Amino acid sequence: MTKFVIPSRERGIFLDPETHVNLKITTTHHVLSAETQAAGVTVFGRTHDTAAHLHVRSFAPILGVPEDPVCGSAKASVAAYLAHTGVIREIGSDYMARQGMAIGRAGQVAVRVSGNDIRIGGSAITCIDSRLRIRSSNY
Repeated sequence: MTKFVIPSRERGIFLDPETHVNLKITTTHHVLSAETQAAGVTVFGRTHDTAAHLHVRSFAPILGVPEDPVCGSAKASVAAYLAHTGVIREIGSDYMARQGMAIGRAGQVAVRVSGNDIRIGGSAITCIDSRLRIRSSNY
């Protein structure tokens, strides 16, 4: 599954889900996702607050997810982009990324980049707990 990673210079997209900028970004992600059959689109930008180095937003409308509150694969994609472009040197190889503020489900993820290895970590809560039973069949 493909995921687009788009850096952004507009800090407003991370703060208020009712802004025109947010509507523009959400619509753009939906169009990009539908036209390319990408599983998701992630936009990120640097922040100057003390809680995190980056703010991230992830959208997967083609999969029925308007916005993912906290997405580890998005953080890994952003880290790979930062490492590939060399921007990782500006923020450091160990950093915090925030996500979910715009939809009222804020979370933080710790990211560590070491060579080609990317590690994602943090605390989590269980939102859904279930079992899947697979019956044997002859196809």
